[in-house]
Amino acid sequence: MFEELIDARMETLGKYGLGTYLASQGHDLEATATIIRERATVWAGQFDANSLWILYQAGIGSKANVPAIKAPLLNVLARTDSVVDVALGQPTVDELVANGCDATFLEIDTEYGHAGPMLDAHLWADDLKAFLDGAP
Repeated sequence: MFEELIDARMETLGKYGLGTYLASQGHDLEATATIIRERATVWAGQFDANSLWILYQAGIGSKANVPAIKAPLLNVLARTDSVVDVALGQPTVDELVANGCDATFLEIDTEYGHAGPMLDAHLWADDLKAFLDGAP
């Protein structure tokens, strides 16, 4: 079962754009595969089905949770994200705003997919600073 979790996570990390990022940093295919397997193994040791269910339930895409979100929110999505469609960003923020949440959507132009906001954080660092400076 543990090996199946590792395999599933390796597939997910591939969808997240980690392989593209590692290749852009000069890693060859073998080194990229090794790094991804190492990260997947650590993840598999920390997460189980219950962890994933809690994350799923906490997602802001869940309509039931929208009225409960009151903290200011900066929703950052990558143009190349294959996990969360960037086209959902503004409608999600619009729904949050309609329910009283101070929310803002930001689309960034990164080649690293779902991991792009993390790996290319410099692309939106000024937006994050402005968001934090304006937060109560």
